[in-house]
Amino acid sequence: MKFTMLQAIARTRRYLKDNLTSVWSNEEITDFINEGIRTIRRKIPEYFYDLDEVFINTDIINLDGEYKELPCIYAASRCFEQDEQHYRAVQKRNEFEAALEEMEAQIRNSYKYEEKVAASDNPYANNLAMDYVVDVYYNNNSFEDEIPPLEP
Repeated sequence: MKFTMLQAIARTRRYLKDNLTSVWSNEEITDFINEGIRTIRRKIPEYFYDLDEVFINTDIINLDGEYKELPCIYAASRCFEQDEQHYRAVQKRNEFEAALEEMEAQIRNSYKYEEKVAASDNPYANNLAMDYVVDVYYNNNSFEDEIPPLEP
């Protein structure tokens, strides 16, 4: 089932217990949902390179299954933080961070990750090569010829 921005706003309002829109406007909640999407995209950029922000009510949040609510949890934590409800803000932020770590582990251990990272349209596909140090200092020494090899 597709998860639209309108559904995300409603879910965030449920977390905030603000069903009558008396405290938070839709624009504020949308900003925080987009901030959550950017946070998720920063976590695994090579996988979420195509995860777009939402701006209109019919825009779809392209996250799988149980993780589609992560931007809503993040938005709720930011709203609680702005409202100086620190205990609830920390509680929601911890829930977000734990779910984000779980999602990252599941994604990195999946075949879908390997397929998506290796896709030709992925801008991060060529940047995943392992970096290593080239040891040029010891390879070009002239004294290597002077040291006799060790004999067993």
